[in-house]
Amino acid sequence: MRVHSAVTALALATGLIPLSTMADARNIQFSVERDGKPIGTHATTISKRGETTSVTINMSLKAGLFGIPLYRFRYKANETWNGNQLQSLKVSVNDNGDKSNLSGKRSGGSFSWSMNGQNDRANGAVFPTNHWNKAVLKQNKVLNTLTGNINRVTIARRGTETLNCRKGPPIEATRYQYSGGLNTEAWYDRSGNWVGLRFKAEDGATIFFRC
Repeated sequence: MRVHSAVTALALATGLIPLSTMADARNIQFSVERDGKPIGTHATTISKRGETTSVTINMSLKAGLFGIPLYRFRYKANETWNGNQLQSLKVSVNDNGDKSNLSGKRSGGSFSWSMNGQNDRANGAVFPTNHWNKAVLKQNKVLNTLTGNINRVTIARRGTETLNCRKGPPIEATRYQYSGGLNTEAWYDRSGNWVGLRFKAEDGATIFFRC
């Protein structure tokens, strides 16, 4: 099984649990499910100092049979933002032994990145497929951190729904549908916090990030 992120795949998360009452620090945690069964965790830590926002993302997935692990996926990303402008990005992925790395930095009005020796660049705003920043909903392209490619997308609001969490009360959230170069669904609560993610893995299984 190969899990795609939208993060993307990477994509990949659901649920917001504030671990701090400080305005400059928060933590988003998800239980990642495959066809309804937990297979791992996804955590996003966001801290802000002045105009600079630092974000750390960690995801760990494991699937097996009869207690024997057959598949492991590890994802780690570090982002630095100035307002809604991505300044730097580092991503490391271990997809069941297949490793990849992405590194990018802003210079003036463009953002350049390299993934496994391949270089690319995009003008204007660049939003990685890590979903925590609701400003991505106004974009028509995203940087797929699993492939290193820019995905052209249409993001449409699909209405308000109730999400059941593993702990705590249900959350009222708005679902947004990505279509085009990336097909996934993301939920945000009334305060704009990212609280859910759903997409199909390459083998057809449903991956869901539950808060």
